[in-house]
Amino acid sequence: KKSTLLSGILATVAFIPWAIGFFVWAIIVSYVMYNDDFYLSFFIVIWGIVVYALIKAFVVILGIVASYKSWRPAIFLVLLYLGIWSVLETSLFFLCFFITVTEAEYVWWFLLLWGLTELCGFIFIYFASKRLLYLIKHYDDNPDTISYEMTQDV
Repeated sequence: KKSTLLSGILATVAFIPWAIGFFVWAIIVSYVMYNDDFYLSFFIVIWGIVVYALIKAFVVILGIVASYKSWRPAIFLVLLYLGIWSVLETSLFFLCFFITVTEAEYVWWFLLLWGLTELCGFIFIYFASKRLLYLIKHYDDNPDTISYEMTQDV
């Protein structure tokens, strides 16, 4: 529980500044490109990134709560969502790294922060999966308890 909690807090602290930063950038872009149809696709993409970053931070918080309350299906769905998006985002990270390797003097800090954020996400995925495996191993589905609860007079 504690390792999932700590790694979840670390991942949340890593994801929320990205959401705030993209939100501020989206507001600036919205103001500057108010009536410009040429940049409409960029406008949609930047707000999509804002929504994605907010959902990612919310999913990590949901994973922390699910781990604390031992909700196995919720932990599984959190792992599925974060796993798929983390693999796609890591692939995009390496693509951007190889494209911008010649401009490393200017973008190294952005790539470093992005890489550290993904590392925090993978650490949370690792500990949440360990927690899910622990909950699956120690699941006690005793039919006597269930039948007793169903036949008990209230």
